[in-house]
Amino acid sequence: AIKEGMGSGGGPGGMADIFDLFTGGGGGGRGRSQRERRSDDVNHKLAVTLEDLYNGCTKKMSLSRNLPCDPCNGTGTKSGKKYECSTCRGTGMQVHIRPLGPGMVQQIQARCSSCNGSGHGTPAGDQCPACKGKCLVSEKKMFEVHVEQGMKAGAHITLRG
Repeated sequence: AIKEGMGSGGGPGGMADIFDLFTGGGGGGRGRSQRERRSDDVNHKLAVTLEDLYNGCTKKMSLSRNLPCDPCNGTGTKSGKKYECSTCRGTGMQVHIRPLGPGMVQQIQARCSSCNGSGHGTPAGDQCPACKGKCLVSEKKMFEVHVEQGMKAGAHITLRG
């Protein structure tokens, strides 16, 4: 018998709420107060002088990151279609069998060399001209980092975004 509040019906309670707590759903879909993070944090060392730490300053740094290609929406093709890799048949892995001796073979599983483990390939005629079938484009961005007055050496500054 299923007790009240443990069924899969709508409303608060149930297993979905428990899993939402671990995955950041907030429980029961009751609105999200935090904005979804777009990417993981990146660590970058910034060289500053002792004088900069003492007085505080603003430094500029340039970082490049890979973003999904806009013209093809990250598919890598002009038509927007995803093609299965013909070498690995969409698995992203290749199995190599090598004979070792009489009656003995070695089986090696490795990342597919044609699609780099993605499982998707793009024919030359349908490649996106912007990303050349890679699905990602590199973007350079300038950041201003504010070094607070009296900061200690080795301190971490997190830029959210």
